[in-house]
Amino acid sequence: MVGYREELVRNVVYINMKTSRKNSDVGVPFGLSRSTGKLYEPRAVPLGKICDCICPACKEPLYSKHCHGEKVTPHFMHAAGANCKHGYETAIHLAAKQLIEERKILALPSLFAHVQFGSSLYDRIVRSTSIVSEGVRNLNNVTLEKSIGDFRPDLIVTIADIGEVLVEIAVTHLVTSSKLEKIVRRQLPVLEIDLSKMRNITFNELENALFVDISNSSWIFHPSVAGEQEKLRELLLPLIEEAKQESSRQKIIEDKKKREKRIADQQRFAAEYFPGKWNQTIPGYESSQRAATFKNRSDDGKLLAVTKWLKIQSIPESVKIHIPGVICFGCVDQNIWQLALFSGLIHRQINVGMKTISVDSALNWLRQRFNFDAKSSENERMAVQIYLDGLLERGALVRANVDFFNIAVLSLESFELLHKFKLGHISLNADLQWVDESSWPEKSVSILLAVPHSLNATREWELLSNLRPSCNERTPKETCSWFERISGNAISENAVASYLIGAGFLIEKLAN
Repeated sequence: MVGYREELVRNVVYINMKTSRKNSDVGVPFGLSRSTGKLYEPRAVPLGKICDCICPACKEPLYSKHCHGEKVTPHFMHAAGANCKHGYETAIHLAAKQLIEERKILALPSLFAHVQFGSSLYDRIVRSTSIVSEGVRNLNNVTLEKSIGDFRPDLIVTIADIGEVLVEIAVTHLVTSSKLEKIVRRQLPVLEIDLSKMRNITFNELENALFVDISNSSWIFHPSVAGEQEKLRELLLPLIEEAKQESSRQKIIEDKKKREKRIADQQRFAAEYFPGKWNQTIPGYESSQRAATFKNRSDDGKLLAVTKWLKIQSIPESVKIHIPGVICFGCVDQNIWQLALFSGLIHRQINVGMKTISVDSALNWLRQRFNFDAKSSENERMAVQIYLDGLLERGALVRANVDFFNIAVLSLESFELLHKFKLGHISLNADLQWVDESSWPEKSVSILLAVPHSLNATREWELLSNLRPSCNERTPKETCSWFERISGNAISENAVASYLIGAGFLIEKLAN
């Protein structure tokens, strides 16, 4: 079994975002210095032919163009009549490798092993386990263009907790199937960094793509995936029959509650606005009409509607889960349906008693509001599964029974803060404070948010969910440390802090 990337490629339509351009008309973003052997940006060297730079591809002299006041982006150009077809691609390719070699760091995306049993709500069990967590890693060693048998990766890097990783830089061409087969035979992890969508590239933009923005990177193979999948299968086999029965029972109960609540809400609405005619109102009509109206909007219209409702200016990084090569629900920008799903099924849903979300409920909700193509059904299911697994890793969800997830955050605001805390961008001791007592969540809400965590140390989680106002006489760190001690270390300080942030008890300190 090839692993995560091949599984995804077999089940989705992979879109290779290539840029159509005439190579002879495109400037070279970086020039190779004759004297130092390193790449430079146009403004880093003298203007014109005295820049002493050559093309990284054809090795012919380049002219630096970067006059102040010009509207044209600074770049290098060949002499008139030159016919270099690979200067643009080679310059970006070498510049990326140069930066990685110099900085010796790399932003890694997360990687999950994923297994699924069955095909419907009643007999399907899905499980994932994390193999690599996202984040910036230090590189112990960087080797360029070293042959391994019958192929040569762009870089070989060594990472402390992973070992050797092959890195492929894609500027116009992604890794081919034949090269992937050679990679699999060697059983080495391979990371692909896709730079094909970047425009007017500078070193700053490259640094962001390599060391900050993980959406450009994807694991195309990892030898641990197959083994972890087998462990998951062995672990879950005894639970399948039990899960079938429990899933069926829970679905019947939940569907009945939702149906009764929806009908009651519709009747109240009709009784208020259409006195004497409430019994003529079709249950669910108002909700379905809103969904249909939203579905008819353009992508930009959908994004505007959701951001306006959430009172935000742009899509937060916390809700973006990169899904390589997937176009689902008619959205070229996958972040639109992801933000809509978060706002519709997670944001403040605890306040109205909604405590769980499943792949099927999310899929049905999206299909009512976005375009659906029956041919892409399996693609969309897998995309939703990967998205919910990503939110699970970031703390917005906690795994429940079968393929259900419990909601673990109060709102988008609390999730953004939790995401920053988990990434280490803010600290419990210096950057967090208690929200004003008048803004504390309702006790019923805080209890619902504590339930997903209470598989262990139930008594302590119950005590934590009934947090007393007197707790804010201590600092957040003191409170978290105290709960860690009384639980006998069954609940870590970070777990307590994550709950308090997700439930809305803590906010970020305002800058002085």
